Amino acid sequence: DEMERRLEINKSGQVTIAEGLPEPADAERLGRLFASRPLAQEDLEKYTEQAERILNLRVKSEHAQMPEADREHLTELKVFFGKHDPKEEELSLAQEDAAALAQLDGQVQTLRDVYRTLAAKCDDSQEEKDEDGPSAFVFVLSAAVVLVIGSGILFAAAGSAGLPAAAVCLVLAFVLSAGAFYLRSRRHQRMRSERQREQEEVEAAKRELDEKEADRQEVLERLQGFLSYYLFSPTDNYMQMVSEIDRKLDLYERLVQREEEYASASSGVVEELSALQVQLYTALSPYAEIYGLDLYEKHEESDVVQNIKEDFLRWQSWEAAKGQMQEMKRDETALRAELYSFVERFADTGEKDLKEKLLYIRKNMDASRTVSERLRQIARELEAFEASGIVDEETVPVERLQEQQRETDARITQLLNQIVKDKDALSELADEFEEQEEKSEALAGLKEKEEAYRKRADIYDKTIRYLTEARERFLGLYMGPLRAGLTKYLGKVMNAQTLSAEDFTLDMDLKVTFKYKGSTKEREYLSSGYQDLTAVCARLALMDVLYRDEAPPIILDDPFANLDDEKAKRGLMMLEDLAATRQVIYFTCHPTRMPVVE
Repeated sequence: DEMERRLEINKSGQVTIAEGLPEPADAERLGRLFASRPLAQEDLEKYTEQAERILNLRVKSEHAQMPEADREHLTELKVFFGKHDPKEEELSLAQEDAAALAQLDGQVQTLRDVYRTLAAKCDDSQEEKDEDGPSAFVFVLSAAVVLVIGSGILFAAAGSAGLPAAAVCLVLAFVLSAGAFYLRSRRHQRMRSERQREQEEVEAAKRELDEKEADRQEVLERLQGFLSYYLFSPTDNYMQMVSEIDRKLDLYERLVQREEEYASASSGVVEELSALQVQLYTALSPYAEIYGLDLYEKHEESDVVQNIKEDFLRWQSWEAAKGQMQEMKRDETALRAELYSFVERFADTGEKDLKEKLLYIRKNMDASRTVSERLRQIARELEAFEASGIVDEETVPVERLQEQQRETDARITQLLNQIVKDKDALSELADEFEEQEEKSEALAGLKEKEEAYRKRADIYDKTIRYLTEARERFLGLYMGPLRAGLTKYLGKVMNAQTLSAEDFTLDMDLKVTFKYKGSTKEREYLSSGYQDLTAVCARLALMDVLYRDEAPPIILDDPFANLDDEKAKRGLMMLEDLAATRQVIYFTCHPTRMPVVE
């Protein structure tokens, strides 16, 4: 009986262990992982430490890299200075040339005005002289002719008596004629002197103008030669272009220095990271191939190590379970051999199951004991009967007693079988009862979870309803004014060419979108300047909506750094308009983006 009980326990234990064994596919995978590739716990700990170190080094490497915005800006500046990287002396000379060009422009314009004034004055003076000169000379000469004619008439009319008067007239006419010719000669000489002086002044002004224009052309050619290396929008403001080059050069040098610092800081990290990756990836490649993970592209070494740790525990448990299963099978074989050697000592009754054979033997053994005891009792009774010499007519025959004995044995066997069945049923009921108790205990916790889930579901329903109502109120109260405000501020700054202020709008997440060629684009499709511009205008529109009765101060940290000159100028004008109604605190690092202070 004890051996049969141990055999049942052994079989039950094997079933329990078999239930915990992996599926065939998992068993095949675990075999591929560890059967031909022994792995120690120390190796696993080493892989874990290396994976964590690689992750830390990768984080350090990422932190030791330039921000994406600075890297993109540096790339743009490298393209800008790709043809020529100006030296400090060249830039200083260009600044001097730009300042000199502005000064020469003013001087040339002044000299041109002086030259034009002198030339016009000279022409006007000549015309006046040509018009006024002959009229006086003709008048005096006419008067002399009249006197001569008058003297002739007096002499003809008065004869000798009119001779003195005629002589006086002739003398007077001669004097007038001589004076007229003398004055005319003097006037012509003076006019020639004045004309020569005026022409000399015009020629001097012309020479000075030509010299200044030559100087300006020389400075302009030198400045244009310097600016030809760089790409600018068409403009005549050379000082602004040189200042922009100066600003970009300063930023370019700082970004290059920062890039070198990042490269220097990350060099040691990258070397250690590369060495660790080569070492760890070489060891983990066979495992990663089985798991279908990518070490070299996606850097999934942590996932590989974690999977190995989990599967290695399962492999160890499986190996231990297999060893235990083999030991139990050996015990089962030994027990069965002993039991069969025991039951083979008795006659074969046709039962196939070992348990039924033992039950049959046990039943016969009990029946044999009962019969033996009954026979001993009958023997004692017979001895007593024989000793008394009394014959009882009602005494039951032996055949009848034997028949009753067989019936009693059959009944005993039936009851024994029923007892075994009842024991099995009781065991099953005990298992079911234990299972029901476990479920009953779990039911209380499940009811608490169900109540908690109901409360959470109610909260979620209310949250969705409130958020929906809030969204509708937000759309009705804020989105219209927000979009109108964005359009208003963009309209002040943008000069519609490819895009206009009406192309931009705000979505429910307050993200700026715009329409371009019939499709809606995100703000990231825009250039850096447009991104900064739309961000500033969106914030100003949001401030107008949130603070309708108040005027909080506005603080801006160089928001127009990426705008071109025209948009930056419009942006500063917009800030001046805002400064009329609220305080505006504006920071900038370059004089070209300073507002004009009157």
